[in-house]
Amino acid sequence: MFVVLLVCLLFFPSSLEASRTGGGKRREASASRAPPSSPAPSYRSAPSPTKNASLADVFAACKNYSGVCNTSAATACLSAIDKYRMEVYQIADDFCDCTDQIGAQLFAMYSPNVTGAVTYIHNCKPTCIWGNTCPFVATLLSVMSSNSSNLTAVGLVQLHPETSEVSYVIKPDVYGANVSQQAVTLRILKGLPGSTGGEVVVAFPAANGSSSSQWEGRAKLADFEVARAIAYAPLGYHLVLDGGKQTTTNSSRSNSSVAAGSFTLTGTLGVNVALYASLAPANASSAADGGFASLVIDTIRLSYRLVRVKNGSLISAEIAPVAGGANSTAPAPLTGSSAIALFGGASAALPALSGAVTPPLDSILSLLSAPHKHALKLNTTEGVKVGLLGTDVVVSATLDPKLEVPPVKAKVGSLGSTFELTLAEGYVGFLFKAAAGFDELITVAHLHEGKAGVDGGVLATLFTDFKGSTLQGAVDLENDVIAAIAADPSSYFVNIHTVNLSSGAGRGQLHYN
Repeated sequence: MFVVLLVCLLFFPSSLEASRTGGGKRREASASRAPPSSPAPSYRSAPSPTKNASLADVFAACKNYSGVCNTSAATACLSAIDKYRMEVYQIADDFCDCTDQIGAQLFAMYSPNVTGAVTYIHNCKPTCIWGNTCPFVATLLSVMSSNSSNLTAVGLVQLHPETSEVSYVIKPDVYGANVSQQAVTLRILKGLPGSTGGEVVVAFPAANGSSSSQWEGRAKLADFEVARAIAYAPLGYHLVLDGGKQTTTNSSRSNSSVAAGSFTLTGTLGVNVALYASLAPANASSAADGGFASLVIDTIRLSYRLVRVKNGSLISAEIAPVAGGANSTAPAPLTGSSAIALFGGASAALPALSGAVTPPLDSILSLLSAPHKHALKLNTTEGVKVGLLGTDVVVSATLDPKLEVPPVKAKVGSLGSTFELTLAEGYVGFLFKAAAGFDELITVAHLHEGKAGVDGGVLATLFTDFKGSTLQGAVDLENDVIAAIAADPSSYFVNIHTVNLSSGAGRGQLHYN
């Protein structure tokens, strides 16, 4: 986790000071957000041009640290990290990602001879696994797709506080397709993909595709406050890549085809990506039950969670491209050339229902540029289970006033109203259908965490002030929260509030259809 940004440094060698941002596990979503007001980070308007501290100073202070916290060596290492953070980033408070960033820089500059600082961060700052927002420093991730073709891509967007610039690298689908594009343009817009009238906040100059089948670009910002706003609330923005002349050559094992035409790729911005797989027995005659997997991936780490699977039955698990490349939808057998081992095997972790691995960069990019062309293969004592990966999954709920906490005993018309939620990349889409005869004004509809019979905190406000039969929309939500809902939907619920029943007029636990 402490080298999360090392990968990004490989993409953006011109800037050493790259860092990912992170967010809290949950928050109430809204169409747009201001930077958080509490707790507020302590920072000045921009990094100081005079940097008294250096990475060499941090390296010297931390190189003798043995990995044990609360020692004089650990104190010296921490003091050097704090001094460097303050003088380079102007961050007085202990923001985890600023500390992560220092570890990444040390690793990039001194590896394999540096251990002190990165070991300190790993051992003494376990809460930095997901981290907090580090002002002015951000590298964001996006999985982009097109409604008019099967082309997908993965994008990295970096904010450069030291030069008031924003840069990007877009890598299109690397499995079964080589894309030749004369020129593309990329924009960052406010709002979720598909929203109309989104304000363009960053417009990049047209870019030509490179020999490595990727697009790169950079834009100078007149006001870097725009980039800071994106860093604080990336889920309130999305990428739009427009292409003109397109030639797509399918180079899978036994098939070749060419398609021409324009295309548009869109994707939400975030600090990570969520993927899902519904598992089923690979052998149709197997008596094994299925299961479900949810993944959260950033630029260096893949975290997974398995549900409806017996822990004692696990042997090994891997993610790999489906056989046949781009033209195959069959999830088995899998090729092993670019597989990502989750657990089992000589170099992988011990079997567990949840965990994290750090795959090679090429494997991460291959997976994120074409998630629908990969499958998760789970070996168990009950048999092999396989599922194709996707970027969205659908859950639903039926409202019942008696399920509210406490139950609503009055006769109300919300009984039978339904929600259908699409858990997507960085946001949740919803479709509300009112029960026949229900015509009350809904003051607010919420998504909550909580098992049946238990009250729970609000994760997102789905909509407010609605009266009618159907309503469709979307709200943004962190991918780790979305992945947790996908893994165990019964631990979450939706409910509505009306004028007459302000404490709750109907509740429904989420479930798969």
